[in-house]
Amino acid sequence: MVGGLSYVSTLEYYRLINAMVRQELGGHSSARLVIESLDEREFLDKKKEDETEKACEEMIVDAVGSLINADAEVIALCANGLHRFEDAIREAHGIELINIAEATAATLSGQHIYQAGLLGVKATMEGDFYKEKLLKYGVAPIIPDTSERNLVQEKIVSELVLNQFTLETKNEFYSIIEQLIDQGSQGIILGCTEIPLLITEPLWQGVPLFSTTEIHCRVIVNSALSL
Repeated sequence: MVGGLSYVSTLEYYRLINAMVRQELGGHSSARLVIESLDEREFLDKKKEDETEKACEEMIVDAVGSLINADAEVIALCANGLHRFEDAIREAHGIELINIAEATAATLSGQHIYQAGLLGVKATMEGDFYKEKLLKYGVAPIIPDTSERNLVQEKIVSELVLNQFTLETKNEFYSIIEQLIDQGSQGIILGCTEIPLLITEPLWQGVPLFSTTEIHCRVIVNSALSL
């Protein structure tokens, strides 16, 4: 797993994957994991210095190379937004990731949800890499307006990735979720791996909230156990 972006959600990946493996195999079973944990400050500095994100891309591609060299059989990125580098990873290494957006889209489609609110960092909400996976499964994404996207981005970067979860921010996110529901969302995608640590309820006003972290971990475990 490529982790560290942020360490907060990487901890949750570690917890969930081991809990799922133990549930499946029983006893004292736990997961064999290789984690390439990156420096979040270095990643953010590279992003700030280069708007093309080429240096960020190289950082993620190199991290995946380290996992391959460690003989990892299943590879996953522990952040939704990092999947914008999937094409570069495939080109460099000729491998397929356990894609979080595809796993999420398949889950929603399987539950007959075809319009879903999408929350995450701006790259996730505004980019095509996530929307393409949703649309592939017939799920139309609904995103917040510009001011709300800015708020979600700012709260993720200034609070959630720093392990700060406040009632004020939770209520702000609920307000945005309510607006997405009013726009026709049948489900809400918590499309940043820190958001499920803030929004822990499975439903809001009867509408399901989907933890992409949990969905991703389940597919990772299933894929590993099927080898």
